[in-house]
Amino acid sequence: MNVLEGVKTQVKNVHWASLQLPNSDKRGAHLYLDDFLEVVEDFQDKVAECAMGITGVSFKMNTVHGTYFEASCTKELMDYVQRKALEFYDAIPKTSICAGIKSETEVFILNINQYVFRFKLTE
Repeated sequence: MNVLEGVKTQVKNVHWASLQLPNSDKRGAHLYLDDFLEVVEDFQDKVAECAMGITGVSFKMNTVHGTYFEASCTKELMDYVQRKALEFYDAIPKTSICAGIKSETEVFILNINQYVFRFKLTE
């Protein structure tokens, strides 16, 4: 959750600094960043609720804090997100109860790959 919280913060940082991006289509990158933020938020919510459903344990108050990282362009941002998503996917337990989390992570990876392509269109 902390990695995804950090990703959400960095997506907004890059979004708000879109005039400084090296992308030639800054407006396109700006709009795609907002769209991608929704993808990240949706995935984070699903995984958190699935994990609580599996464990029966809720998060404690004030325990989610974004993991800091830096990205000065959409490529750096997406490289980080892609790497972290694949690490998370590889760490999902192979038990049947985690099938939903695995499936949602596969969809998230699919979405990441789509946005990697979309951001390339703005270069």
